[in-house]
Amino acid sequence: MIGHGVPGINISQSYVFSQPSSGVFLALTEGIDAWWPKTWRLAGEGSTLSLAAEIGSAMLEVGPGGSAAIWGWIDALSPPSKLHLLGNFGVEGAVSGHVQFKIEDADDGGCRLAVLHQAIGPVPEDRGARYRSVWRDALNSRLRSYLDGGTV
Repeated sequence: MIGHGVPGINISQSYVFSQPSSGVFLALTEGIDAWWPKTWRLAGEGSTLSLAAEIGSAMLEVGPGGSAAIWGWIDALSPPSKLHLLGNFGVEGAVSGHVQFKIEDADDGGCRLAVLHQAIGPVPEDRGARYRSVWRDALNSRLRSYLDGGTV
């Protein structure tokens, strides 16, 4: 629930990484297939994700047998500090959403990654908690492991 009786999602999370912002930005775009949760895929087992860092590029998932899904389209970017996507981002139903990634350099050579996922539409209230958990797993666990060179 977004608030004031409007159904939707409003998730804000932030994580600190030891890698520079340029490395995190590349992981969010070119490396997304390697760390994006398999349990969050829309086009089935064995699907692949791609996201070129260009305005209008689709975050595209292609699965076996011709199945495919578009998670969203890049509507704003400023490498390596800003990446915004407009789309339903895997939320079922007649939902309009926006995901914003903001990456800020830290003094120690690392960076802080903030994600804001907002969506409006008929989203069941229990879905907000589910998406919060999935974002935490995706960014704080899987992305972190990918950036640290571990297995995802």
